[in-house]
Amino acid sequence: MIKQELIENLVSEALTDEYFIVQVTVKKGNIIDVVIDGDNGVSIQKCVDVSRQIEQNLDRETEDFELTVSSAGLSNPFL
Repeated sequence: MIKQELIENLVSEALTDEYFIVQVTVKKGNIIDVVIDGDNGVSIQKCVDVSRQIEQNLDRETEDFELTVSSAGLSNPFL
């Protein structure tokens, strides 16, 4: 199973000071959910950047995974 700490580190590397992690979860079956937010919201491009950072540093040949990167909002309230 992919470690949550690894995903948190990869997300942190992709974020600048104006963005922050709201939640990172890794569920059974390597289902990875990442929720980020920023001082002025989060663009789709920033979600893409974070997703690419994670995907480029994980090997699907070793462990397959499902990845969702989103921003906090109406469907993802602050925790």
